[in-house]
Amino acid sequence: MRWRLTLFLISTAVVAVLVFWPLADLSFKRPHREGDDQVEQAVLRGLSFIHGTAQTQQNFADYGSDYLWCFCAIASSSSDPEVRRRSWEFGHGLALRWRALHSRAEASVGADELYQMVAGSYAAQCLGVPDERIRPALRQAAARMTANEMYGFDPTREPPPGDIPKPCSQCGARNARGSRTCSRCGTRLVLQDRYGVWCDAIIAAFAGERYGVRFGASLADVLQWLPRMRPYPGPESPRANEYEHGACAVTHLVYALNGYSLYRLRPEWLPEEFEFLKSHVRHAIASDDPELLGEYLDTLKSFGLTRKDPLLDSGIRHLLARQNRDGSWGDMSRSDVYERYHPTWTAVDALRDYAWRGEGALFPDVLLRVRQAQSGSRRGQ
Repeated sequence: MRWRLTLFLISTAVVAVLVFWPLADLSFKRPHREGDDQVEQAVLRGLSFIHGTAQTQQNFADYGSDYLWCFCAIASSSSDPEVRRRSWEFGHGLALRWRALHSRAEASVGADELYQMVAGSYAAQCLGVPDERIRPALRQAAARMTANEMYGFDPTREPPPGDIPKPCSQCGARNARGSRTCSRCGTRLVLQDRYGVWCDAIIAAFAGERYGVRFGASLADVLQWLPRMRPYPGPESPRANEYEHGACAVTHLVYALNGYSLYRLRPEWLPEEFEFLKSHVRHAIASDDPELLGEYLDTLKSFGLTRKDPLLDSGIRHLLARQNRDGSWGDMSRSDVYERYHPTWTAVDALRDYAWRGEGALFPDVLLRVRQAQSGSRRGQ
């Protein structure tokens, strides 16, 4: 999943208050626990690896907004002072680079580019490099774009569909729903499964909500279809990548509600998702998948699980044992840098400790809409 990924900031002064304040008290000390030093060193090595991959010009051109989102999320939610400081320093430097490359929005910007601009601009603000000049242009571009253009479907009218083709593997063209061959070059097309479509929509809608830009439909519109997406596919699914996309949709549903690990959630708010996460941790360990394992452990922490839980502890021990010599996680032979830094990011999230801001949701109205949708679904059964 490649769309990844602060409050509405209106001035540099507000940015300083909201972003720098959590980083100021670097003298804060957590009670020392056995294994803390090993975990912290693993996290810091992982952060350095991610930052190192971003130094390559092509990597940053391809995934700049995602790099910013990574360091913004970690700096904003970590309880460890050194992890906060290191993440913010890495991210701030990258945000300065990103702003220099993205100082304006083109009037004819496409959906993918618009999302990247919004996500990157939000994350750059979070990292202390705001630019209020670009927000009006991005809002205007978003206002000209329909929900179908951004998400591939209209979440205000229908659940995520299964007839949206992936971009053409030969020419990159986007084709109409239901198309089986590319209208430009005739290449056979592959349809996206509905969980991948939903996950992409959750990520895009969340970024828009955080930055104050509406992509034709709100985050609540996207999440209202939660009951229709259950039950989630398991590893035995015959469709290629459907299990991974379903898992990603579950974890990003959690991220959208908890603000990327700012708030704790109650298991009873998302009972089926909580059970899904718990029941698949051991599969991720057995298949040595640090990317999924990292997201499973990370999201389970927001439901209140700690390392005292044997399931969580087994996952953390596995990650600590599987860190590569360069500080990364995952297959070192992969040529696509996303498949190097992203598993490392999720492993770091699984290992680090969080500075929870209490129980609740980043957008309480969205959580209310989700819970109402679940209640309505149960009454209709």
